[in-house]
Formats: sequence, C-alpha cells, structure tokens
Amino acid sequence: SNPSPLLKITVLEVPLASVKDLFLSPCEGDNITLGSSSNNPKFTYQWTGPAGYASPGANPLIINNVSNSNAGNYLLVVSNGKCVSDTAITRVAIFERPSKPQVVGADILCEGVIFTLVATSSPNADRFEWYLDGKLFTTTIDNNLTLPNAQSSLQGNWTVRSIRGNCNSLLSDPKFVAISDSFQVGISNPGPVCMGDSIMLEATFVFNAT
Repeated sequence: SNPSPLLKITVLEVPLASVKDLFLSPCEGDNITLGSSSNNPKFTYQWTGPAGYASPGANPLIINNVSNSNAGNYLLVVSNGKCVSDTAITRVAIFERPSKPQVVGADILCEGVIFTLVATSSPNADRFEWYLDGKLFTTTIDNNLTLPNAQSSLQGNWTVRSIRGNCNSLLSDPKFVAISDSFQVGISNPGPVCMGDSIMLEATFVFNAT
C-alpha cells in the first residue's frame, strides 16, 4: 500500500508564570512597579488587577500616584499559543501617608531659655524628623522638640517631616526662629535720698530694648 501522509506534531512548552515581588507595600502617592521574573519573547504576558488595571508585557505599565483603590491582587498569566500557565499573583497593600505637619513655636527666643517647637496637623505619626536649614538635626518620638538651652547655633529655618511606618509626609513649610543675645542691665540712682522722698532708677541703655 501507499504510505500515509506525513503528520507533523508540534509540542508547545507550557509556560510558567512567576512574579518578581509576591508582596508590595507602597505609600499613598507612590508608584507600583510590577514585573515577571522571566521574559521569554516567544510568550505572551498579560496582567490584570484592581481598578480595571490591564496591561500586557512581562514588565507592564507602571501605576502612578496610587491610592487605596489600587490595593489588591495583581494577576499574571503567561500564554504560549493555546498553552496557558497557572496564575501568579502580586499582592499590594497601600499604606497611609501622614499629613503634612506644621511647625509651631516662638519667633524669637533669648539665649539660655528653653527652646521648644511643636509639630501639629499630623496626629498619627510614629516619629518626627527635625531639620535646621535643610540638614537633619534630630528625630523625636513625640511631636515636640525641646532643648534646655537656646543658643545662637539654633537660629535658622526649621522644618519637620512626620513618619508613619515606612511612609513619610511632605516636609513642612519653614519657620524661622531667631535667637537674641543675652545682656546684662545695670541700675543706678542719683541718691542718697531722705526717707519719704521719691527714688528715680535708671537702667543701662540697651539698643532696641523695650
């Protein structure tokens, strides 16, 4: 008999879906960057997720300026023709960002007095970073910065950032604090005077003093 026609059989590889990150925890306003741990140009990659998210590719579209609506499971399916992988998942939780604080305190202090600033408008923060003229000065657990002895080195623009977990607030608007030099005041009178007379006291002249 004549031989049968040649039958060609193609065996396709079943793709394996795997993600770079099993869990992501960005802060409000940050970005979400998804990705597959492999990138085979012969395969088709498709991502889906919350808020109608859908994007092709092993490294899909970045989600910018995230909010709570972007939290949830992001699913990756990889296809090779009719062969489809199991679903891989990246779970995303969105953490709350502390609100922008405000620095409250005296505008001018004398040398040697207690120096105090308070950060308001950010009640849920875990800690506070205090900056003097743009450089980190110290970190406090409470929302106040108290120093026992005001010195001229503390004069300048103060700002504060509140922190909750891994999320930082925006930096506060600057508050300028001036430190005034201390001075001694002398008192004199033209005496002596007799009992029952009035006494006039005179203080040493100090420029700009009131």
